[in-house]
Amino acid sequence: MNSAILHRLRDNKDVMGFALYVALASAILLGLFLALPRNLLLPLEAVTAQAVSGLLHGLGVGVTCNGNVVSSPAFSIRVIDECLGLEVLLLSAAFVLSFPAQLKNKLYIRS
Repeated sequence: MNSAILHRLRDNKDVMGFALYVALASAILLGLFLALPRNLLLPLEAVTAQAVSGLLHGLGVGVTCNGNVVSSPAFSIRVIDECLGLEVLLLSAAFVLSFPAQLKNKLYIRS
């Protein structure tokens, strides 16, 4: 490896360590998420479908919601687990957990 690259890596070891922790935390959280039985996400899919239905009703679109399916005479969509945004939430959690601060400071919510 080029000595300039090695020098840069040594100079940025804190950044490299943070990146490693983020990658590790992301892999663990995503692995736990993927190990969940899919039927545990059905209530969240139904809540998301209800939210979409309410938003569309507010915009004047006549839709019905049945479980995780939102439909109208013009279209029908099914809310699936990828629509929930849980992967983004887990990635955000991985960044927060990897940040070099005490755990009590990471969990503290200031108002």
